[in-house]
Amino acid sequence: MTHHAQARANANRSANRSANRSANRSATPPSMRAQRGRPALRRWLSVLAATTSVAAAAPSQAAVVTFEDLAIPVNSTTGPLPSQWSYGSFFNSSDNHLHLSHQDAGMADSGSTWLIVHDNFLPSKNVLTMTAGGGCGFSLAGADFAETFAIGDPRDVRNANRVEVLANFCSGSPVSMMIMLDGINDGPGGVADFQSVTFGWTNLASVRFTGYGGTESNWGLDQIKAQTHPMPEPQGLALLGLGLLGLAGVQQRRRNQRHMGTVG
Repeated sequence: MTHHAQARANANRSANRSANRSANRSATPPSMRAQRGRPALRRWLSVLAATTSVAAAAPSQAAVVTFEDLAIPVNSTTGPLPSQWSYGSFFNSSDNHLHLSHQDAGMADSGSTWLIVHDNFLPSKNVLTMTAGGGCGFSLAGADFAETFAIGDPRDVRNANRVEVLANFCSGSPVSMMIMLDGINDGPGGVADFQSVTFGWTNLASVRFTGYGGTESNWGLDQIKAQTHPMPEPQGLALLGLGLLGLAGVQQRRRNQRHMGTVG
């Protein structure tokens, strides 16, 4: 066979194969061609739904903020400290002047580590704002409050005598409560120094605590009963990204198949 004849034969075979492919595609109903990509698409949609539920629907978690994740030794007080994270909540001191105390002489006693709000040594300026790491929508069931210094200690003139609690809902509306401190505070041992207060507030964006009275308006906080909505875990976000990439790949493959069907 001559060179030209061989080339013509190869060209004819290639043309026949293209014609057969086109005929097969034409003979396949459009609904059947569409169904071929559906199993893969359904699989990726299932993966996407599962990963979205992991990343975006993180469950609420109830917690009592005891400040034990910031625990200090017994018979000690530490600080000043900047604003602090504890058990998924952020406590923002307006002047970055906080202390921690644990059964220290002359100080209030909760039996464990507790937070002292002691900003800038001026009356009615000891402000603390609480927000949740998961953002808007946390709840505040209650908390324990006390004067900072034991009654009878020379420093007790610095104590606040009341704390205003102002909660801001996610809707933007506020609610407030004024807590009168009971003056029962004899330091480590003896009677309970902290008094428990119930709030029962839900769907909160932030809570601001402001101490009033005394020469420095010092006050203490412990045992905050909150329910937060944590941010998605990094693993969940990674799975969500993989699900989105897989779905994009399936869609691209289907576009390529439709394109081949029109130009083949």
